[in-house]
Amino acid sequence: MAGIMNKESPFTPGRPVPIEYFVARFKEITRLERAVKQASSGRNENIFILGERGIGKSSLASFIRYLAEKEYDFISAHCFLGGVKDLEGMIRIIFQRLLQEVSDKSIFDSLKDIFDKYIKAITLFGVGVEFTENRSKLRTLIDNFLPAIKKINETIKERKKGIMLDTPEDPNIFFLQFRPLPLFHLQHQFRQCNYLYLTRIPHLPLHA
Repeated sequence: MAGIMNKESPFTPGRPVPIEYFVARFKEITRLERAVKQASSGRNENIFILGERGIGKSSLASFIRYLAEKEYDFISAHCFLGGVKDLEGMIRIIFQRLLQEVSDKSIFDSLKDIFDKYIKAITLFGVGVEFTENRSKLRTLIDNFLPAIKKINETIKERKKGIMLDTPEDPNIFFLQFRPLPLFHLQHQFRQCNYLYLTRIPHLPLHA
């Protein structure tokens, strides 16, 4: 992690707050970096950052994503899930964003081949990648989420060390994630999959 401090400052639009601005957060950063390292070694990691709105969860998540990309050579996607109401919409956005945020054309082309039957439209170099809204097709993608992640991992392993998915906080999406959802289901089936999933949750609603 120390090496990243000698590189360009990430304090620009679309970049996280510099690490020195995280007051009393070095313990959390160290724990999150450990998860990135473990994912890069083939351990599937799921991370939740809990806390009230406005305390810096998004900045912390953005920094860890930046760290994963720059220091650990991950591909990653920031998946905004606003307006998503079901698993089909969630899975559509996740893979759509993953393709849109890949900057390496050769990796983009490889991922495009994997998801070819799910892609509805595409513009120059993936800027306008749009996945199908066909629910039956998306349902098959939900059922095969981890095989798809494993296939991506195998496809990019000579060029990248892992995959990181980052979803913003949304308590409604939180409950979607804990239905029979492949983001967590069968987690141990693919132990040698360099995959890290991170989400932020403002609070855990309590139910009687």
